[in-house]
Amino acid sequence: MALTYSGKLGFAKQLGSIIQAKAVELKAAKMDVDGRSKGISARVDIAIKEDGKQETLKAELRAQTDKAVEAANQAYSYASDTADLIVGSLGKTHELSKRIRKLREQMSNVGNRGKKKQA
Repeated sequence: MALTYSGKLGFAKQLGSIIQAKAVELKAAKMDVDGRSKGISARVDIAIKEDGKQETLKAELRAQTDKAVEAANQAYSYASDTADLIVGSLGKTHELSKRIRKLREQMSNVGNRGKKKQA
């Protein structure tokens, strides 16, 4: 069974607390309590710091995704307005107007886009 991030960090923190609480007993068993305690503490601090960086990057990624989606929405809206302008200028029966209508139909009909390949 794979341990989760919080499980691993929780284990390290708890073991650090146990080492501190049982320092006398562990020192009597010739264990480097201070070294081990500092080592665990330093690694926990690094993990927390790196997790903070990850959370910041996740937030930035979500914000950037929102910007990209909004940019695509604006591009589509502008192109759609342009298509309407073309059809309005040339008339619905013009060949280019028919081509634009067909393009829109293809976009709205998922079946015309082809099957998505399974990963």
